[in-house]
Amino acid sequence: LLVAQGGTGVLAETPEIYGAEHLLTRRAIDEKTGEKLVGLIRWWEDYTARNRGSMDNNPSPGNKKGGLTTILEKSLGAAAKGGTTPLMGVYKYAEPVTNRGFVFMDSPGYDPASVTGQIAGGCNLVCFTTGRGSAFGSKPAPTIKIATNTEMARRMSEDMDIDAGTILSEGISVADKGRRKGWVIMNLSPGKSEPSCEYDARVRSAGGGTPSWVSSVFSSLSRRKLMRIACIGEAMLELSVQDNSAEMAVA
Repeated sequence: LLVAQGGTGVLAETPEIYGAEHLLTRRAIDEKTGEKLVGLIRWWEDYTARNRGSMDNNPSPGNKKGGLTTILEKSLGAAAKGGTTPLMGVYKYAEPVTNRGFVFMDSPGYDPASVTGQIAGGCNLVCFTTGRGSAFGSKPAPTIKIATNTEMARRMSEDMDIDAGTILSEGISVADKGRRKGWVIMNLSPGKSEPSCEYDARVRSAGGGTPSWVSSVFSSLSRRKLMRIACIGEAMLELSVQDNSAEMAVA
């Protein structure tokens, strides 16, 4: 949806896609791009082996409480964050992103470190999806929090901006919820000069209770020539995008 509008989605956290990388390489725009992604996986395999670790270890206690039984299940969810469009490029950590469309950035499987690389690569908005209620936030690029279940969204309403749990709790389709998220992001794109209160009202009406400080930041960012969006999260649904003059990243 967002890529179709000229946006760029940047998926990151290389160890998080281990075992599911073939789902991304099959979408590579050419052989060289696919080989670059495989090369990243091989580097991480060597790195973990040298440090007496492994890439296919068990999920963390938090992952297990969230319903995951193997690390490969988590990898499938991580790969799903990349949507369905062609893989247009593979970047090193914090390397400036120049391609439009879906791309991948090498980074550790750790939210703060991963987002740091995405922001350094040019992203100035973070869309963070969480199922267990991560309190993640970022500067200088602000974070939009997307809750994957309604119970947690209500319990942490002051920290969550969009409730994606309504897909189950209210029967809203995935496509419709995606359009609502896209609408929020696109209406915070460069060139919009509405007051922060109007941004706040629009985001709330689209399904979330966005804190006023986020709206204020967006009012400032909207006056910039270029707006880059980074997305990250710990759950199944994640999104990152760039509109005609904005760039997005997904971790």
